Amino acid sequence: MYTNGFGYIKRMFDHKGNGRTVIIDSQAKYQTTSLPFWNSATGTNVPAINGYTFVAGDLQHYNGVATGTIPTGTDVRTRLIDKVRHHGFNQIEIWVSPYDYSLEALTGIFVPADNQIGRSLMTATGTATNERMRPFSPWENLVGFVYNCPIIKTPIVPPNYAIAVGTDGGALKAPFLSRQHPIASLQGLQTEVKSNFPLENTIMTEGFGYAPNHRGAVAVLQMNSTTYTVPTIV
Repeated sequence: MYTNGFGYIKRMFDHKGNGRTVIIDSQAKYQTTSLPFWNSATGTNVPAINGYTFVAGDLQHYNGVATGTIPTGTDVRTRLIDKVRHHGFNQIEIWVSPYDYSLEALTGIFVPADNQIGRSLMTATGTATNERMRPFSPWENLVGFVYNCPIIKTPIVPPNYAIAVGTDGGALKAPFLSRQHPIASLQGLQTEVKSNFPLENTIMTEGFGYAPNHRGAVAVLQMNSTTYTVPTIV
């Protein structure tokens, strides 16, 4: 199976649109380009959503912190969460590295998850026979909330970066969609090498690419710098 080398993880961090070519057939014969997520410091050419009218800076979805090398609550709200919320998303998750504690250090803003102590912690309810397991977290690796947005630790995010992702769902709001060849006969498995003998030396491949579906569904904050730099992702 062939997949586009500039995968969806890299696309979330790419604020310049580098690598926008999406190869969507197994032999790399058909190529197209896709637009990246919003990143304009001056653009406002987006229709008002839920009564909100966009102003200059709203479409700049890749930012550093305002000052210093640590994020403030204002940074997280205005440079991360609101960037996605302005586009009509009501459910927003924030993803950070498992080794990043910047958001957990926001005193008075970060609210810990009540079950982050551990899944296997036994809590007594009166007698030993009534002991029970603490409930599972509704999100894997949920550590808490900032402005009612769940903070989720995941290894796909490099240290010192935070991603806000709109998760309302639906075809019109999905952050990414896979792309296939527009000609139906070239979609799905394609025969690359065909033998004259059944099931012998026959090679079939399939290719597809990922591209942003909703340009406002993702915003990224670099939390240790006032300017944004694309991280190196292997």
